[in-house]
Amino acid sequence: MSANPPPPAAPAGTGPLRTALIVLALAALANALYLAYLGLNTSAECVAGADCDAIVGSEYGKFLGIPVSVYAVGFYLLILGLAFWRSALVPRTRWILGLAWLGVIASAVFTFIQLVLLPGFCAFCFLNFLLVVAIAAVAGRLWRQVRGDASFWSAEELVTLAVPAALVSFLLPLAGYGLFAYGQSLAEPVPEDPVVAFVDGREVRLSTLDDRIQGQLRDLHEQRNEARMRALENLVIEEVADRRGMAPERLVQQGLSTVNTVTEGQITQFYEANRDRLPPGLSESQARSQIRNFLQQQQQQQAYRIFVRDLLAREGVRPDLPEPPGVEIPPAGPETITVGNPEAPVRIVEFSDLQCPACANAHEQVKALLAGPLGEEIFLEFRHFPLGQHEEAEPAARALTCADRQGRFAEAADLLFRNQGAWGGRDPVAYVANRVDLDEEAFNNCVRESAVAASVEGDRDLGIELGINSTPSFFVNGRAVRGVPTEEQVRRLVR
Repeated sequence: MSANPPPPAAPAGTGPLRTALIVLALAALANALYLAYLGLNTSAECVAGADCDAIVGSEYGKFLGIPVSVYAVGFYLLILGLAFWRSALVPRTRWILGLAWLGVIASAVFTFIQLVLLPGFCAFCFLNFLLVVAIAAVAGRLWRQVRGDASFWSAEELVTLAVPAALVSFLLPLAGYGLFAYGQSLAEPVPEDPVVAFVDGREVRLSTLDDRIQGQLRDLHEQRNEARMRALENLVIEEVADRRGMAPERLVQQGLSTVNTVTEGQITQFYEANRDRLPPGLSESQARSQIRNFLQQQQQQQAYRIFVRDLLAREGVRPDLPEPPGVEIPPAGPETITVGNPEAPVRIVEFSDLQCPACANAHEQVKALLAGPLGEEIFLEFRHFPLGQHEEAEPAARALTCADRQGRFAEAADLLFRNQGAWGGRDPVAYVANRVDLDEEAFNNCVRESAVAASVEGDRDLGIELGINSTPSFFVNGRAVRGVPTEEQVRRLVR
């Protein structure tokens, strides 16, 4: 058996070019290893004091969840393997040249992203681009030597290599960025949810904290909107007053000139309705004086709101402030107290405490809203939120739920809200049973049912989940509102 013929001798000059290729690939491999270290170790910082760690760790620095620099390490290992592989020189040189050009294109894309899309500069990333371009140039020269097309590096070769490289390096990233921007315009915006801390090695995201302070965030949003609305109203008042050649204060005074004086009958009516909730030790004359001031202030505020509303309408100003964030509130359960048509366009969810004086006032306003011209457009869900400081609020909630089961919600609610001082500190269940026309045996059995207690507790848990920390609290079609919903708010939703 004859021995294999020896491989043909390599063309002159390929030895130094192959050595240069190996040196460049080793340098690029070392650079890629350092970038991979930065990509895999999120706490590491770039030794150059630049932005390498931030850029490598950005959303563009990963592909399929793996840092791009890890792929670069494999790429340069492949280049080195081909350079050392003892096989036919022409095929492996062709493979090295092809891989080198793919590396140039990929590195050019990432360099473009770094310079255009990311706020910073990574010296090691740019060094990678220079090294892979050098590898491609040497591989190209080696390919020419292997083919025997030239024995030296001519000016024509430089131009032939440089012009396509420049065009590809510029046009391809530009096209890629255009496709990326077009895709982003079609995609749904993704809300940012950054990691804000680590607790026992576990990520804590911004949304986790926001979920714990939903109520406070909603209050802040409402306060901001209210401040913006006041600023808009003042702006319109100032513009109109300036046009009429008067001070803004004078324009407002004219608008409030029709405010009626509070009558003694109104004071007496308010005093009798709220006698049990007045501070102890307050004489009737003192109470009537405070009530007069309170009612007068209420009338002035109402007159001012009407004046501003009409002024904005005449001026053609239609506020369109951003709505507060909405929430998903589960539908009413079998024990949930409801009033109205479930198919109504406006769903009001009220969280209330039967011992809360502010809830008693809100109850009267809600009744007036339901009895008004838009009452048929409202579906009310009355949810219990007994506060810890009110010991009888929870049994009162069970009593009201059981009265509702017998169709006596309105009567029992009026009784409990209007006589908080009478049953506070006593048994609200017996108070309701003795004063509302109920099947007493069924009522008492109902109050003891675990399903009723679970319904009250479920309402309270839901309120805590929604961020409620005070009563009464209202949600209109999933959006929290400050105070009792108004007829104007309902009218806007019905439209």
